[in-house]
Amino acid sequence: MQMNDTFLPKDKHDIESVEVLSGLEGSLVLPLLPKLLEWLQDFNWPVAPVIVDVISKYKSETIPYIQEILSMRDMIWTYNILAYLIQDWDTVHVSVLSASLRELAQTMDYDEGTDLLAIETMWKHRLIEENDAKGLLAEKLSEIEETLQGFTSGQIAEFSDLEDENLLRRYEEIEVLISSIANP
Repeated sequence: MQMNDTFLPKDKHDIESVEVLSGLEGSLVLPLLPKLLEWLQDFNWPVAPVIVDVISKYKSETIPYIQEILSMRDMIWTYNILAYLIQDWDTVHVSVLSASLRELAQTMDYDEGTDLLAIETMWKHRLIEENDAKGLLAEKLSEIEETLQGFTSGQIAEFSDLEDENLLRRYEEIEVLISSIANP
């Protein structure tokens, strides 16, 4: 089947095209999935949330494309896929991505925190045991601590100021999440 680009957004503000797309038959939308996923590379684009709504209707069909994106190591795009697209998926669909999620969880991502989001997603869907999740978190904290050993006290303080709002806070949030669900 040939792809009909006329239904794709023309620019990041073209919500109207996406709304038209959402009303089309699946047979017309399915060939467009790879191109639609490209619009999730920047979630600040106004069309991105509307595209998530369209893509979410085709979870099973989207999974192979998502696996390809996750293997690319484009961490911003990966973060957007995890945080905004598959976040509300059911466990059956997320479980198909478990190998990719585990690989992401084992890869340190200082910038976007996709590793942490992968751990959180696996835990939310019970695709990882509590000890495994806590072990991955501990390894990541240990790696940060090792890296910080080569820093001066001023650099460590600056790192803490910068990261307090991001990476380290996310570790703590996920650790609390795992503990609270594991020990209600």
